[in-house]
Formats: sequence, C-alpha cells, structure tokens
Amino acid sequence: MAISANVKKDDLRSELVDIDIARAQLNRRCQDLLSIVAPMESLYVDISLRCFRIEFLHRSVQDFLQQSEIVSRKLERLTGPCFSAHRTLLACYVYLVKKTGKNFEDVPAWSTQALLHLASIGDEYDTSAATLLQELDKAMQSARGQGQMHWSNVSTEMFEGNPEFAEGGKRNLIGHLIEFNASHAVKAALNASPSPK
Repeated sequence: MAISANVKKDDLRSELVDIDIARAQLNRRCQDLLSIVAPMESLYVDISLRCFRIEFLHRSVQDFLQQSEIVSRKLERLTGPCFSAHRTLLACYVYLVKKTGKNFEDVPAWSTQALLHLASIGDEYDTSAATLLQELDKAMQSARGQGQMHWSNVSTEMFEGNPEFAEGGKRNLIGHLIEFNASHAVKAALNASPSPK
C-alpha cells in the first residue's frame, strides 16, 4: 500500500475517513486490546493524522505481551520468518508521508522515523526496502517542491531547518542516509550510481 499510494494533500474529511477505516480494522483484529485515540488538545486545535495514536486499551495488556514468552513465541509463529517489524514500520511512515502530501511542515518527522527504521533493517535490506526508500524520496521531494534544494537539507530537527548547516544546502539523499547510519542503503545506492550528484 505504501508503494502504490499517491502523494496528495488530503482534506480533513478524507483524513477522518481514513482514521475511521483504521479504527474499524483495528477493532476487527484486536478488539478490546488496542484503540485509536487523539490527544485532547487536537480536538480544539488541529485534527490530522499526526495527532492520532494507537494505544493499548489497558496497561495490563501491554505488560502481558511484553512479559509472556508464550505470547512472544506465538506472535513470531504468526508473523512468519520473513516478517520485519522495521520494514513494516518503514512502509507505514512512507504511507504517512504520502497521505500528508503537500503540507511539508507535517512530513519531516515522518521521514525521520522512516529513515531510523530503514537504518535498523541492517542485513535484511533488500529490493523492497530500496523501493520504499525511493518512494520516500519521491514523496518528500514532491512535498518539498520541485526545483528547490533536496528535501534532506531541511528535514532534520538537528539542523532546525537551516540549510547553512546542512552542507550549505547541497546535501543529497546519500548524505542523509549516511547521517542516519543506513550503511546498507548507502552501499546499494552507491552500487546503483557510483558517482552521485
């Protein structure tokens, strides 16, 4: 879904429909375990996808899942040997960037989380992770706007949006991947294009 989703600016009504769909799916699969909630302040200020969180309905559920070896083994068996939590979360954040669309102020945090999960994939970096990275790059550049410096120059909180600290506004995706210590992605990118611009 993250790869096939279009980059677009959704209006509030569309975002709330997405949240209602997600809430229904979550209730079907995890009834009485998880719920989608919004912080109270979002009811008065700015309701958007970034305000909503998935939380355990009861603290005891979280404690049980984290402490029970039997549950852990059952979850591993259900997800299968090919499941990668980091790849799944990378895909979720790519999807969020695409759904947030043209409002660039909302997406840097999603791209940061996506790249942290990309870096955590490590040896499991493969073509699906590479495709997700390409989709993230395209979506972020689209959100930032064509014809301007690469989105990575203003996307990290450490640079506070000041391109002067980000290689003078000349940073590219490979430089950004290095910053996140995503070594497998860097190697793959350099092998694909030995002289990046």
